[in-house]
Amino acid sequence: MRRPAALALALVLLAAGAAGAQPRAGSTAEAEKRFQQAEALYKRGEYLAAAAEYQAAYDLSGLPGLLYNVAQSYRLGGEKEKAVAAYRLFLEKAPDHQLATVARGHLEALERDLAAARPPVEPPSNENQPPAARPAVVAQAPEPPPRARALKVAGLISAGVGLVTLGAALHYGIEAKKASDAISENDEAWSGSLLDRYDEGQSAETRMFVLSGVGAAALAAGGVLYYLGWRAGHAVDASVAVSDGGGAVTLGGVW
Repeated sequence: MRRPAALALALVLLAAGAAGAQPRAGSTAEAEKRFQQAEALYKRGEYLAAAAEYQAAYDLSGLPGLLYNVAQSYRLGGEKEKAVAAYRLFLEKAPDHQLATVARGHLEALERDLAAARPPVEPPSNENQPPAARPAVVAQAPEPPPRARALKVAGLISAGVGLVTLGAALHYGIEAKKASDAISENDEAWSGSLLDRYDEGQSAETRMFVLSGVGAAALAAGGVLYYLGWRAGHAVDASVAVSDGGGAVTLGGVW
């Protein structure tokens, strides 16, 4: 709308008396000069420079129609906020102007564009809330890994086998002791039954020694396996609780 803007200004200048504007003495010639400069700039597409010249012509003449030209120049020059201000002032000064309807249309379109370009309002963050209002955050200790559980179970089984084996060794030890006592208490000549008893005692004693070694080894192995499982599953549990004075950290362990 280059020509309507220029035409509007020309009409306003010609109808200065009808608009009720009272230019200052000696300012009319300067206002016309600045208007002609603004027109030349407007035609060359130098809209922001034209807006400055139109504004100067308005300041000298007081003709409200020049504000329309100012608004048009700012709008085409990409200065939407300045254009909105100029359109509003134009409509305030000349609400019944013949270009008032066109100005209102441009103003509404610019206001929609500016509203759409504004960033959305973000909800308030929790940073300003008192510490007591924040929910407590607790970090649970992780479950022991499967390897740790397997080692512990294997350790318990091995220890159990060791205890059973040591129990069997104790039984054969008692049998060997009984055989030894029977032979020691015999005052008579050796008989076949006494020799058999001697052989049973020797066999029981041998089994006692073997089972004692096996049981002790199994018990020791069970203890080692359980300890390794405990080490593998050992972890630090950090629980963070928010209190009135700030964050409190509690340390615990998985055993």
